[in-house]
Amino acid sequence: MAEFGYFLNFTENQQLFKCQKCRKTTPLVAEDVRIFACDCGSIHSKKDYDRYIEVRNNFKYDGLLSIGNQAILDGATWTVIGIANKFNPNNTFDRWIEYVMFNKQSKEFSFLNESYGNYTWFFPCSVIGEFPSTKEKPKVLHFEGKTYDEYQQYGYLTRSVIGQFPYNSVNTKNFKCYDYICPPNALSIEHNTETDEISYLKGRHFSRKEVSKLFDNERIRYQNKEGIGMAQEFYFNINVTWFTRIGIAFIVLMAVLNFGVFNDMRTTKSLTQMEFTSSYNNRANEVFVSESFVLKPEALNHYLNIHGYVSLSNEWFELAITLVNEKTGDERELGMVFEHYSGSDWEEGSNTNDVGVSELKPGRYHLKIVAYSDCVSDKIISLQVKEGTPSNWNFFTINSIGLVIIIVLHILNNQFERMRSGDIDTLFG
Repeated sequence: MAEFGYFLNFTENQQLFKCQKCRKTTPLVAEDVRIFACDCGSIHSKKDYDRYIEVRNNFKYDGLLSIGNQAILDGATWTVIGIANKFNPNNTFDRWIEYVMFNKQSKEFSFLNESYGNYTWFFPCSVIGEFPSTKEKPKVLHFEGKTYDEYQQYGYLTRSVIGQFPYNSVNTKNFKCYDYICPPNALSIEHNTETDEISYLKGRHFSRKEVSKLFDNERIRYQNKEGIGMAQEFYFNINVTWFTRIGIAFIVLMAVLNFGVFNDMRTTKSLTQMEFTSSYNNRANEVFVSESFVLKPEALNHYLNIHGYVSLSNEWFELAITLVNEKTGDERELGMVFEHYSGSDWEEGSNTNDVGVSELKPGRYHLKIVAYSDCVSDKIISLQVKEGTPSNWNFFTINSIGLVIIIVLHILNNQFERMRSGDIDTLFG
């Protein structure tokens, strides 16, 4: 702190910095302070023995935190000691507020960045070996078991500052920054091209709710938010890649079970067949009963197909079928309708029909049939009961829904990433 000696007053336990413009005295938090920006507009640099005034430093910002605000994170108390308004000169809308945080116990600095209500908190970390100081920078970094993708490269300028900073927050024209993300984690690397110094920071996305709780500031919870945070996770923290892999694996497994294992357990076989005559004079009063048939115990419940035939000529015929479990007395009501109409050059309907019954438990069953029709003649009806593979309708329905969900998630994720990059402003922009 020797360079600041001209401006310092010492007390028993701390160093006090006296602004040479307004004469205000402020305690310095650590010897690592390189810039002190007084609220009167005077900025003092550790490299300069004389103070200088940055005329553009009319400190104005729309943040909700102030110098001295404290947050407790993982049991450590962090205090806001500096605030800087920064912007990307190549993108007018890319601007953010950097809060310099200081831990008095560990004497460590950290940096809480806020951009349009999106927060990322960075902490100094070890050197990232894969990041070179050469011109070509990698598109992907591997760090502490995680893969980080390049998010952006940029330079920045400082519009205004206030408080204490462990780096030169004013003269930043030689700084080149590189951000990599693995939501909710992020890496920020700052390269001073003049001195070839490289600073490494590791951080993560914080929601407004988290920041509000850490600082005990309810205003932050309801702060306006625009866009997507640099390292913000997808909605409800869904990992779309893993969700897709699990979804596709589930669909493949269902296909194997449906068309392989379960179908192999089901061999189509005839259980019983019957033929009866429905007379015109006694129709709807006769009850026809089939022979009994047995469904044996198997790994899956049984599926039956009942096939019917009746010869019709511009007539309709209906069967009310009751499937009866002879042991329990449980009944399943079914219906089968036949219609057949024709003319000189047209024909519609059919003399045959099928009905399926699923989820039948093992046991002894029989059918009861009652016929209804406006036919004025006797009709011979043939019925055959077969056990076979169930319809694939459920399989295709469930898996179609799964595929639709996966496709929708990918569309939403694509739009989400476009919002993150600033390509669009809203989800469906």
